[in-house]
Amino acid sequence: MSADSKSKKDLINIFIALAVYIVFQFLLPYGEPLTKAGMGVLGVFFATIYLWTFVGIGWPSVLSVALLATTQVVSAGVIFQQSYGNGMVPFLIFCFVFSYAMGETGLSRRMALWFITRKFVKGKPWLIMTVFFFSILLVSLFVTSSAVGAMFLAIAEQMFENTGYKEGEKLPEATVSSIAWLAQAGQGMTPMSHAVTLLVIGLIASTLGVEVSVLKFMMVGIAFGAVFFILFMLVFRFVMRPDVERMRNLDIEYLKSTVPPMNKREKAVTVAFVLLIVTWICPDILKAIPATNGIGTFIAAMGSYVPMVLAVGLLAAIKIDSVPVVNLTEASKKLNWNSVYMMATLMLLAFVIGHENSGVTAFLTLKAGSLMGGLSPLAFVAIGIIWVLIQTNFMSNTVSGVMFSVIVPIGLTIAGVNPVALGICIAAAANFGLATPAACPVVGMVAGTPWVRPKYLLTYGWAVSLVAFISLFCVAYPLASSIFPM
Repeated sequence: MSADSKSKKDLINIFIALAVYIVFQFLLPYGEPLTKAGMGVLGVFFATIYLWTFVGIGWPSVLSVALLATTQVVSAGVIFQQSYGNGMVPFLIFCFVFSYAMGETGLSRRMALWFITRKFVKGKPWLIMTVFFFSILLVSLFVTSSAVGAMFLAIAEQMFENTGYKEGEKLPEATVSSIAWLAQAGQGMTPMSHAVTLLVIGLIASTLGVEVSVLKFMMVGIAFGAVFFILFMLVFRFVMRPDVERMRNLDIEYLKSTVPPMNKREKAVTVAFVLLIVTWICPDILKAIPATNGIGTFIAAMGSYVPMVLAVGLLAAIKIDSVPVVNLTEASKKLNWNSVYMMATLMLLAFVIGHENSGVTAFLTLKAGSLMGGLSPLAFVAIGIIWVLIQTNFMSNTVSGVMFSVIVPIGLTIAGVNPVALGICIAAAANFGLATPAACPVVGMVAGTPWVRPKYLLTYGWAVSLVAFISLFCVAYPLASSIFPM
């Protein structure tokens, strides 16, 4: 598509979005519990979703914040406080900066190659593939899926070249597809550098009044991730059935030689990374021990934000060979600002949708409650997870995460539904856009390579989505319910 054609198409879509906003704000009737301000909120919501889907992320996110101020659901000051002033926004920024430091110093690649270059995998093709996939899942816990996808795609191509696999063969197609699927799976297992997961954690805190610590989220995430990985490997081996025999000849020494010795800057980032993880995990453990309860309480009071900010600040302050370990100016150039703008907008949308002055949540609860009131708690949870798993294949994962604001309020009307556990499942499910190139950037990335046919992604992506559902419904929800009893 030419630049002129795209501009004309974007202009048409902008007019459509503005028309949607105007119709809801000024023309459609409303009635209790939905207010006039609530109609404006719905207009902005649908217009924003439309622009995100057909135009872009950056400026539509900024425009959405301004339009929400015109609805007068709350004051303009509160609008900006709940968007760009929300604590999740700077936290996401600092997560991105730290993730940049891991990639720029080579720590991410070292983590990626460490497992597959162990001597115990040599000459064992299925073990090589298992360890390779496990390393993708591991690195994606802490690094954005796009970066993980690019990194492991390069490694996979080195492996194919080394073992003689060509385009059009089963193993490369299955492997490259799996890189995208596993990179996305890891996004739902931890909050670090993962916008949609951070979004839902913020929504749980603001709407349900429950603080979900990194440790408790990871307890759920790692558990369902382990089950997901086992089931995924079974699908890979017995459903996809690639021929892995030539992987027996993989030269692990060659791969090891592509990683240079660890320098001082990488060592500094490694120390900061370990301390960061320890700081996030230790408070809950220390609080459970009477002798260390005070220390645990003190560290816990810092939340997830302070350790991350301290880690980035120290790495920026420390100079090695007269150069900062993290150059904030350079890091800011690599920042995914669209995700930041989108996070601010989504936090605000969730806030105004749930605000009593809009009446949107009350309206949705009233209408949906009458339709779903007869459902059992588990049936509703299953429907909610499936809804998000399907939706996230056709729009932004982060947008799918905001379905928390629709699904959870309805769930509150059904006795026996644990809203916190359901929210955690939504956070994870929103990351499983696996079947279509439009689902998320990393799936689009692998779909654009000569290794993978879109038809293959569509066919087996839904199979892996089924694996995700089983893992979330059978492991994540019951475990989260036991950790966060309601």
